[in-house]
Amino acid sequence: MSATAVTVFAAVMISLIFIALSPLGKPQTYVDLDVDTKEDPILLKKGQSRTITLNVLAPRDIPLNLKIETVALYEEVNNQSREVEGLITKLDKDVIIIPAESTKELAIRDRFQLELTPKEEMKEGTYKLFMLVTSTNNGTATNMIEKHIRVQVL
Repeated sequence: MSATAVTVFAAVMISLIFIALSPLGKPQTYVDLDVDTKEDPILLKKGQSRTITLNVLAPRDIPLNLKIETVALYEEVNNQSREVEGLITKLDKDVIIIPAESTKELAIRDRFQLELTPKEEMKEGTYKLFMLVTSTNNGTATNMIEKHIRVQVL
């Protein structure tokens, strides 16, 4: 098992533990990422960059201290995932800090840009980009959320 696969597995397990330990089996902080496009998969041409917007959804009454990172790229081959390389990713920001507000509604709390650039040598196909959002409190991870974004390289 690769180091990235171990990291992904550990992140998922830690997230499940935090959910199990929180009241009523629900996470202490609800945070989600939403890709701001209806396109699925996101189409990419080799050697060309494409920027997509991701929305950070969370209740307004919860302060946010988030770290966002792209972790790995996977290709589906015969119903099995394998890690591959060849996609350059760049976030316009990787830390989001937002104070709580008085209302409790779920809302888009922030947005960030993710630039995707497939290298020329990357083969055509459909891939899953794995992203990880870590919610922290005083430097300690309190919740981890994973997001998969499907991309197709032409």
